[in-house]
Amino acid sequence: MDVKLLPGNDERIELALDEIRELEDVGFIDGDLPVRPIDKNHVEQLAASGLTGIPPLEVVKTASGYGLIDGRHRREAARVLKRAKILVHVGTYANEDAVIEAAFRANLTHGLKASMEDRIAYARWLYDNFDLSQADMAKKLGVSQPTVSRIIRTFEKQDDEEQQVTSTARNDEEREYNLVQADYAKKLQKALEKFFENERAFFSLNATGKRNEDKRARVLVAIAGDDKEQAEMYESLARSFVQAANMIRLKNR
Repeated sequence: MDVKLLPGNDERIELALDEIRELEDVGFIDGDLPVRPIDKNHVEQLAASGLTGIPPLEVVKTASGYGLIDGRHRREAARVLKRAKILVHVGTYANEDAVIEAAFRANLTHGLKASMEDRIAYARWLYDNFDLSQADMAKKLGVSQPTVSRIIRTFEKQDDEEQQVTSTARNDEEREYNLVQADYAKKLQKALEKFFENERAFFSLNATGKRNEDKRARVLVAIAGDDKEQAEMYESLARSFVQAANMIRLKNR
């Protein structure tokens, strides 16, 4: 859906925590890209401070509600403290790209130290949406130009691999299907990465341990209930994952 941005008028107001939604949930197509996994230790540190002296959360006002640009750890700490509301700054943004850029910039400029994965996610968004020179991209990312060159070569390799996925298509319909599936596969991979990162952050789990796999299975059962179609989907996806893992291992021999 299209996002209808509303003026924020540079206000500072208190909002109920449940009123502050993720950017993706208020309609931003790329709203999930700047989102980092929650760091449990950082949340605990913020909660222990009583959130004293912290800056307000940064939000954008839309026709679908308030979208969170910056402050996910502060919001989680407020929940730990059982706060009903939290102070926010409602900014005014020219367009959707300005909002996404602000979210990426926030990750780089304060809070938890930005990882290289954070910078690569920002770089991919810039690479896909803007015609920037490597020097300009390096300045935005806070890295050297040779680093940007290496990152872009990785993107080009990924794009070539995606092209190979579509090159085997027998017609336009199959080519479109392959492109859509490749896009969904990327989103699935990113969702799984976040799943494991959050799992490790909150429970200090080893992702490959049998005990943890059993625990994960019970969570999936709780979500699916007795839905047979869900069970068949899990089985089919599991077979695809095993096949993909074997193919990756072969490539690395």
